[in-house]
Amino acid sequence: MRAQACVNCGSDKRHGKWLTNPDKAVGGRVCGTCYKYYHDHGCPRPRELYERPPRPRPLTAAEAAEMARPSHPPRAVRGSGAPWR
Repeated sequence: MRAQACVNCGSDKRHGKWLTNPDKAVGGRVCGTCYKYYHDHGCPRPRELYERPPRPRPLTAAEAAEMARPSHPPRAVRGSGAPWR
């Protein structure tokens, strides 16, 4: 099986659907993401959308709690009557 590449963004991912380019003047095959963009907006997917770095994933609740917790125990203030830790 020969490798395919999207005629719009150049992606050669092996998973997902390959669809006929809705822009008949260009022809060829496009990836599912470019096809959906063309279907929704009526124009090819712009280069700024497929050349930017991916967004970081959101933190899980456990990761957020870990980051909110201080890395060291709080220090006692002199004269407060609190024992030193």
